[in-house]
Amino acid sequence: MKKFIFSLMMILCIFSYAEDQELALPDSTQTIEPKIIKLEEMIIVGLQARMSMANMTISQLWKDFTPREDEIQNLVNPEQFWGVSFDMEQKENSTEFSYMVGRQVKKTDDIPDGMSFHIIESRMYAVFSHQGPVEDLGKTYQYIYQKWLPRSGHKPLMNNELELYDERFQYGEPDSDMFIYVPIE
Repeated sequence: MKKFIFSLMMILCIFSYAEDQELALPDSTQTIEPKIIKLEEMIIVGLQARMSMANMTISQLWKDFTPREDEIQNLVNPEQFWGVSFDMEQKENSTEFSYMVGRQVKKTDDIPDGMSFHIIESRMYAVFSHQGPVEDLGKTYQYIYQKWLPRSGHKPLMNNELELYDERFQYGEPDSDMFIYVPIE
C-alpha cells in the first residue's frame, strides 16, 4: 500500500508542469470519450489543505496521509483512494482551491483527529479513464479541459473534481488505469 501511495504522490507532482506540455494525448490518434454518469452522494474522510495552482502542496498532503490511511473506519471500498478538488476561487493571478486526500466512508462516525470529511453531492460527471504512464497524465487533463469540454456541449462545474485510484492503478505499467471525474451541468 505504501508503494501505491508513493505512486500517487508522483502523479500529482506531474500537474505542476502540465501547462508546459504539448496538447496531445500520448498517441496523437487517440481520443478519450468519457462515460457520463450520475454519481450518488458520497462522503470522503481524509486530510485537506488550501493551495493555489502556483503553489500546489498535493504531494505533501499524500505524504502526510499515507501513515494515517488505516485510521479511517467504515470504508465503502478498501481498495479505493480519492483526490478531491473543491472550493475553487479565481484570484487576480492564480486559482486557489482546497484539495482532500481520502477514502470513501459509509458514515461520519469516528473521524480521526486532524482529519475532516467532505460530502460529494449527487450530480452528473464525465468520467475519463487515463490509461498508461503517469508521465502523460497532464496531457490527459489538457485534453479534457482544452479539447473535449469545449466540443462536448457540457459546462464544467469546477467543484468537486475527483480522481479515483484503485487496484487498476499500477505505477510504471503501460496498462495502468485511473479515473478523472469532471462535474458537469
